Amino acid sequence: MIAVNRQAHPYSDAQLNRLRLSADPLTDAVALRIDQIPADSLLKEVIFLAKSEIGIYQEWLDHLHSVPAWIDHGQLERARQLQLSFANERRLAWLVNGLLRIRTLFRCHLIDAGQRLTEFLQLQNCLHQPATLLPGGPGHSQLMEHRLNRAMERWALRGRGRNLLTLGEPFNQETLALEMLETGLLTVQGMAMLGVALQPDDQLALHHFNRYVAWLSGVDGRLLAETPEQAAQLLQRLQQRHGCGPRPEQAELLNTLATERQLRL
Repeated sequence: MIAVNRQAHPYSDAQLNRLRLSADPLTDAVALRIDQIPADSLLKEVIFLAKSEIGIYQEWLDHLHSVPAWIDHGQLERARQLQLSFANERRLAWLVNGLLRIRTLFRCHLIDAGQRLTEFLQLQNCLHQPATLLPGGPGHSQLMEHRLNRAMERWALRGRGRNLLTLGEPFNQETLALEMLETGLLTVQGMAMLGVALQPDDQLALHHFNRYVAWLSGVDGRLLAETPEQAAQLLQRLQQRHGCGPRPEQAELLNTLATERQLRL
């Protein structure tokens, strides 16, 4: 009998264990070469260095400016308009069913709530500009800045004697995947709990937008769920790995807020 080599399931324990030991190699290589944090902007510093020293800086910029072949511009625009139309509901759904749920379920102490709030609001402010996630757009630049800042924080945490074998890399791929689920799947679910009636095509557009945000943020391609169903499967696997189940009080809170919202209408 001929042995058949089967590719490991992308959400298997073995695969996820490896991804916990992986972070963002390309951006980390850029951060390693920045001697001093600029007062203004890390992105501006990298652009300046790329002009004077062709190498890792330009490689990083080229990568971030290469739009993936799977991008659907129509879905990005539809998702942008949806997020503007339901800005308040989305913000509340992200906070309660996204950020707070991820922090409590997974005890993600590295996911700083204040920092995540700042990043979320900054990207939301960029939604007023069409094609905001495409190269040259304000959302694209904002995510590049976030990615560089995260890499600098990662180096600082490594320097404090972090045990990588037990804790994994700081802001590793598992953490990045949780942030992807936080702003994507869980936020859309929270919006539904608040009474926002999204059509299936709307949900797909929001998922597509969030998938591209995750790609720009450095999430490994093996974790970039192509569909909401795959995102739900990833969340379930991570919950199994961490021994955490659903928290009914979060759903109760969103239902209460939804009821109050209906009464005000």
